[in-house]
Amino acid sequence: MERRLAAVLAVDVVGYSRKISEAETATLTSLRECREKLRSGLNAISGRIINTAGDSVLAEVPSTVEAVLCAHQFQEWVRDRNVGRSLAEQIEFRAGVHQGELVEENGDVFGDSINIAVRLEGIASPSGVAISDRVHDDVAGKFDLDWTDGGEIQLKNIPKPVRTWFHGGIPKRANDPSQASRPSVAVLPFLCSTEDETMCDGITEDVIVGLARFTSLFVSSRSSSFTFRDSKESSSAIARKLGVSFLVEGSLRKSSDRIRISVRLVEAASDSTIWAERYDRAIVDLFELQDEIVSTLVGTLAGRIESSRTEMSLRKPPTSLLAYDVHLQGLARFRAYDASSNADAVVLFRSAISLDPHYAHPHSFLALALLALEGYGGASPETRSVAIELARKALEISPQDATCQRILGHVLLYDRQYDLAEYHSMRAVQLNPNDSDCLMSLGYLLVQRGSAEKALAFMEQAVRLNPFHPPWYHAQIAGAYYTLGRYERCLSETRKMPHQGGWSFRAAASLGKLGRSAEAAVEAAKVRAANKDFSVSGFMRSTILLEREEDREDLRQGLLLAGLPE
Repeated sequence: MERRLAAVLAVDVVGYSRKISEAETATLTSLRECREKLRSGLNAISGRIINTAGDSVLAEVPSTVEAVLCAHQFQEWVRDRNVGRSLAEQIEFRAGVHQGELVEENGDVFGDSINIAVRLEGIASPSGVAISDRVHDDVAGKFDLDWTDGGEIQLKNIPKPVRTWFHGGIPKRANDPSQASRPSVAVLPFLCSTEDETMCDGITEDVIVGLARFTSLFVSSRSSSFTFRDSKESSSAIARKLGVSFLVEGSLRKSSDRIRISVRLVEAASDSTIWAERYDRAIVDLFELQDEIVSTLVGTLAGRIESSRTEMSLRKPPTSLLAYDVHLQGLARFRAYDASSNADAVVLFRSAISLDPHYAHPHSFLALALLALEGYGGASPETRSVAIELARKALEISPQDATCQRILGHVLLYDRQYDLAEYHSMRAVQLNPNDSDCLMSLGYLLVQRGSAEKALAFMEQAVRLNPFHPPWYHAQIAGAYYTLGRYERCLSETRKMPHQGGWSFRAAASLGKLGRSAEAAVEAAKVRAANKDFSVSGFMRSTILLEREEDREDLRQGLLLAGLPE
């Protein structure tokens, strides 16, 4: 048994079965002619064919660069050959290249590298080439070919997703349909003086890694982004070459004891800045400062990109919507915080699932929307069961997705499965510590479990990460302040909600505790207007999730002091 490192080139005919059924003799003649050309090209670079089956060819090449160049030159030759020929004589190929260890035994060659190369070939465009990120690192800048980052793709029967690069266009189904319209972003090297370049590059790389944790984004790799260091091209031209819809650009300036980082988010299509910020800090602990700035940048950028894409999707005509667009529209309705909007969101999330059953996020948010229709914690056992099933399905589809982990934790909390809810909430933060929603949800759970002080630290970090946070953050922070007995702060947060009706119970309880009876009566009236059959005992039994009896009794007393009926 012999082991060696090599590149694997996989080539296959596009639509071979159909061509054989329509013009067998012409197709076989074309296939033989093209195979001979490929064999000749491989011989010239010390490559060899290790397997042929039907219309496919597997080849081993010592050099990764030579393997990719051979694939490209072969595709060019085939395109030129097709010119002027009849349709029956024309033929197209897909090609895929991966590099890794091969094992040879008794003349047969095996290895995962072969499987990956074959799967890459299968998702390449007709007349195009698909390569793995490992191969792209070797060939980037070696010859004049434009590569488009297709992001992390789950290849069939390959355990881990493979970041894939395409030449000759991204096929429509390179990934699941929802991926095709998901936002893609590249972080260009931040500008700085020569002496600060190491720190500057470190910040750029950390932002790339941080954004890559958001599975809803395609993030261009470092090697691609850094190709454009000091480029004089326009933002739109760079974005077009990288195949991304957003660019992050920044600069760093440092004095003896101060540092300033400026950053902007550019929408490639319009070449316009949709968000910009400047961070001025004193240099005390440089690494701690760098972590603080990177975390804030990443959390804010992710939120601004989602917000921009939501606005774009809302402007699209219904006939052009893909699953991702429909999901974004569902999110927009869900975040309107009223019963009719929740009902609309349920319809939209279900539509997104029907468009793409393997898109995880609509399953997760459908679970939440169904609970919202019945008052979350007050939802029926049947609805909670359906919600848990949907949230688990989302996690089954995308087990490393922080959002799916977060929402499963949330749904389990509404079912009073506290330990399991905490496990998934913690897992979400571990997967993406820069996701402000995950931090806020973990804080909310900790409040329910009686750890409000610890919860508040997570919540404050979430607000720092995303200063443009959604309104529901205020409701959850209010819960922490009430449990801590900080009633004025609870009131302040509750009043920041755009629709206070369902959340007025905390304002009422806070005012009751403060002895401000007249104001408490006003808030109590809002609670009863939202639920004419409201009773404190029923509300505590069906809706409130507080695990500790002392926390439950404290809230119950506040509601009674506000004048709400027992």
